[in-house]
Amino acid sequence: MSVRQAAGPVAGVAREVVETAYSYRWVILIISTMVQTLTSFTNQSIAPLAPYLQSDLSLSRAQIGLLSTAIFGAGFIMVPVGWLADRFGVRLMFVVGLTAVGLFTALAWGAPGYGILLVLMALSGLGNAIAMPPTTRAIMYWFPQRNRGIAMSVKQTGVAMAGFITALSVPWLADAFGWRGTMLTLGVLVLVAAALAGIFYREYPAPVAAKAASTHKMSELFGNRDLLLLCGVSLGYGIAQLSFVYFLVLYLVQALGYTTLAASSLLAAAQLSGVCARIGWGVVSDKVFGGRRKVVMGIIGALTGCTALAFAALPAGAPSWIVSALVIVGGAGFIGWNGVNMTYVAELAGKELSATAAGLSLTVTYVGIVIGPPIFGWTVDVTKSYSVGFTALAAVSFASLILLSLIRGQRRAAA
Repeated sequence: MSVRQAAGPVAGVAREVVETAYSYRWVILIISTMVQTLTSFTNQSIAPLAPYLQSDLSLSRAQIGLLSTAIFGAGFIMVPVGWLADRFGVRLMFVVGLTAVGLFTALAWGAPGYGILLVLMALSGLGNAIAMPPTTRAIMYWFPQRNRGIAMSVKQTGVAMAGFITALSVPWLADAFGWRGTMLTLGVLVLVAAALAGIFYREYPAPVAAKAASTHKMSELFGNRDLLLLCGVSLGYGIAQLSFVYFLVLYLVQALGYTTLAASSLLAAAQLSGVCARIGWGVVSDKVFGGRRKVVMGIIGALTGCTALAFAALPAGAPSWIVSALVIVGGAGFIGWNGVNMTYVAELAGKELSATAAGLSLTVTYVGIVIGPPIFGWTVDVTKSYSVGFTALAAVSFASLILLSLIRGQRRAAA
């Protein structure tokens, strides 16, 4: 058989793979965004539920923060989960993760007290940790580099979209059915999403060589200096984001005198701003800066730090339009960073290790998520001042920029 004859079938297979990827990639984006959104329902519901939980269970601010610690504490399993997704595929991880989130969130309906609720939130967090890393692999394989930043940012809007949805719906559900009925409702919705992911997700028809490459040693990631520095940046940004999201409602109610519904509406505005910003930062990263993710990450970090200082200086009688403007700008910074960051992580690692790298980044980010809210809550409890808490968040954001400036490598992922 001649080289030309042998090349014919290979070219035909390659062409079929490309056509399949192009026609189905938008379904993959929808499914991945759905997974990102629904698996985040539980952790994003804690902030709008905080006043109801405090009232019913007599919780302190630090105990509210520990609920987030319980949910995100399972982040330590994200590296092996990412490796499993790189080795065995995405679909299984989606179904298992969503099922765990939905089941244990629904079971919170019957929690007799704070201790059991804490355990159920931790088990729900395990499901979150299982479902998250594979979403990055899905985008890395199904989308070419020229559109990857936008696609990843759309997918990453899922967390903020979950926050937007829960900020609007949870107070109304809690008023009607209590926080227990709210947890049951959210859990059932996540279980429905697990079924949809199992039915409609398809694995990318990658060549055998690409699948075998996922057996690379994870030590390759731990030797990647730039990736580790970026994980440090993610740690700082994660501390700032979850502290802002978890305590914005309480800050507005307790420091500025807003009603719970009004404060929850502003939290929804911040989440919506974060959703739009994640897409916007992705477009800017792809189209304006030609894939230079580091520049956009720096802009976001500076915006976050300055906004935190503005919140620290905000007087109790500040006009509502100023408060609203700061909340919206804060949403773009505190919440909007993750899409560009995850694209940067995956491109520094390469396609074959993208889910493992995402797991590593998310593990480090979750450390920030775990320690940030309780430390912020403790700081406010001790100092009796939200200004001190926001000043600390500004310091964390600016320190993260120093780490970002030390990254010197270019992306490794090819189109």
